[in-house]
Amino acid sequence: MAVNKVFELLFRLLVAGSVLLHAVISADIKDLNNSKMAPVVERVVDSVHLGEGPHWDVSTQSLYFVDIFGKAIHKYVPSTKKHTKAVIGSGHVSLIVPVEGQKDKFLISIGRKLAVVTWDGESDKVSKTEEITEVDNKPDTLDNRFNDGKCDPSGRLWAGTMGGEPENGAVKREKGALFSLVKGQAKQHLSKIGISNGLAWTTDNKTMYYIDSHKGYLEQFDFDIVNGTISNSRNVFTLSKHGVDGVLDGMCIDTDGNLWVAIFNGYRVIKIDPRKPETLLQTVEIPAKQVNKTTSVAFGGPNLDELYVTSASFTVNGVELPPPDHGATFRVTGLGVKGFPDPAFGFSVVNGKPKKMTDKMIIRPISESLEVGTRPCWDAEKKCLYFVDVPTSYAYKYDNETGETVKTKVAQATTKYIPKIIRSPINLLGVGTLLQQIPITICPLDGEQLEVGTRPFWDEDRQILYFVDVKTSTIYKYCYNGNRVAKATVGDEPLAFMFPVEGDDKKFIAGLGRKLVFVTWDGKCPVVQKVELITEVEWEEDYLANRWNGGKVDPYGRLWAGTMGPADENGDTIPGRGSLYSYSKGLLLKHETNIGISNGLAWDVKENKMYYIDTLFPGVYQYDYDPKTGTICNRTCVFDFENNFVEGKPDGLVIDMDGNLIVACIFGGHLIHFDPRTGKVLARIPIPAEQVTAVTFGGFELDKLFVTTAKMEVNGEVPEDPAGVTFVIEGLGISGLGDFKYKP
Repeated sequence: MAVNKVFELLFRLLVAGSVLLHAVISADIKDLNNSKMAPVVERVVDSVHLGEGPHWDVSTQSLYFVDIFGKAIHKYVPSTKKHTKAVIGSGHVSLIVPVEGQKDKFLISIGRKLAVVTWDGESDKVSKTEEITEVDNKPDTLDNRFNDGKCDPSGRLWAGTMGGEPENGAVKREKGALFSLVKGQAKQHLSKIGISNGLAWTTDNKTMYYIDSHKGYLEQFDFDIVNGTISNSRNVFTLSKHGVDGVLDGMCIDTDGNLWVAIFNGYRVIKIDPRKPETLLQTVEIPAKQVNKTTSVAFGGPNLDELYVTSASFTVNGVELPPPDHGATFRVTGLGVKGFPDPAFGFSVVNGKPKKMTDKMIIRPISESLEVGTRPCWDAEKKCLYFVDVPTSYAYKYDNETGETVKTKVAQATTKYIPKIIRSPINLLGVGTLLQQIPITICPLDGEQLEVGTRPFWDEDRQILYFVDVKTSTIYKYCYNGNRVAKATVGDEPLAFMFPVEGDDKKFIAGLGRKLVFVTWDGKCPVVQKVELITEVEWEEDYLANRWNGGKVDPYGRLWAGTMGPADENGDTIPGRGSLYSYSKGLLLKHETNIGISNGLAWDVKENKMYYIDTLFPGVYQYDYDPKTGTICNRTCVFDFENNFVEGKPDGLVIDMDGNLIVACIFGGHLIHFDPRTGKVLARIPIPAEQVTAVTFGGFELDKLFVTTAKMEVNGEVPEDPAGVTFVIEGLGISGLGDFKYKP
């Protein structure tokens, strides 16, 4: 019998293929797929006269760009390879930026004017043109035109002009200027510009990079994003010092903070580190000296890891540059870097610059002086604010409509005053603007406060919520419609997760210590009926103190689960001890090692993507996912907590019907709803407990959000109530896919 099992396992491995075999033997899939390769340059759009202003629109996964001399705006869709254009005809068009929140609206330049056009992306003409402003109206600058422009992270347009060009390549010097758009008018920041070109901003919004092509060097400015001002110019890179022929033109910035600059008359794009003046990191030829006039660059693609490069084909001094490469748009892959989404144009910035926090702010007291006032809680339905004074045991209620504040004595000293049902608005965040607020209801479920409540699982067939308390090795069953709770002890080791098995209402698969087990429980008795060992992981001496932590079943019935190391003498989890596994039909595969705390998992079945969280890395990873073999590759970070100023650490994860992710932020007291394709934060959902651990969709329509929390002692302090409570959130206006049972 033992021999038969060996042959059966070998047969499965052979069928799965060499990729799976490699995963079992070496667990080095990620190293193979993360290996660097030489950049690949390919032409994606044929020749135009003067291609410029590439802008990647994340929402449509399309590249927009312009043909300045052709007086046209262009759209290219990589997924279909469809290329369309609309001729403006009335003047040179040098930039195109989508208008945020307004379909088919684009901000463009026409000569010395800025305008908003309406274009469906298909027609050969725009359906409407609305002029906003005009610049350089002096007699000696009437032959000027806009040349390049881009929006800063707040959605404010920055665009510059250049002098007249009586002959191709012979641009009048120091006739241009750099502007931003404020209250529908152009505000001038720099004068005596030769050819205004590339713009880029750092992630902290404190630095702006700028190129005047006539100067021959790249400038850095201190940047004030609130007031929209620049100051303190410094030279950070001079092209001639590096023996590179050509002229600095358009540019963009990658997530590492390095700049990618197109070199006009130089047939290349260069990568520089602006934080170290005069540091040239890389050169990419476009392509192999055949294209002389590269003009601008922009990151694009589903992962923002493709560099799109525009070029020119116009004649200078009688030298003709023939198609198809000259004037073409190229895509460069294999660079090993990613960019940021190009900001759309915010109309709120046209009508008025982003306001300072102090603009029109009114601060006034609404209560008497309290000794320790704390725990404010807003009831959106009643428009009342609740808060407490801890030493005096008084709870306060402020009525926003009447302006009255009343107080009542609580029986004993308290640190909270939280209504059973909390109704509060959540903020939906746009680029630099607050779009709207949605009222939601957060209701604690009847039940115990758990030390480490986590791994919620919604059984859609039975309308039941399961979740666990890790430390007490307890499984909980909550009947949402009947408001009933049952629980059972599983073992004497930490219970990391416990999910139903398809086809058997009493059978579950669970992580118990380092063991993977099948559990039999009738959903009633306080002790489970049976625990059967499947396998045990991490037998190496240094890993015997490890345990299972995060887990979830993928849409194809495979269990994915990971481990974590023990705590050190300071109570901190030892990093790098954990691993990520999958288990299906008797086959255990190790996919990742060197994990800190394995946690949230989610899958996008349309895009064949898997999302994963290692809590000690403050962010969310994305993998390409093969549903047939159950393997992952090409790990990238799609959301970074630090770059997005998110408090806490990432824990549990769930995906909604639109492909957006919701991550639980332990020690942050909230959920973050974001788009993994763009990295854009869609909403921050506050939870009245700091240690938020996990989240899942449930209810008949899968439009309710169940959230588990913990009540762990940290540095000798136990968090205040309602820590450890499980909550349900209603009214978010989104729904999920539901949880999947393990398929034996």
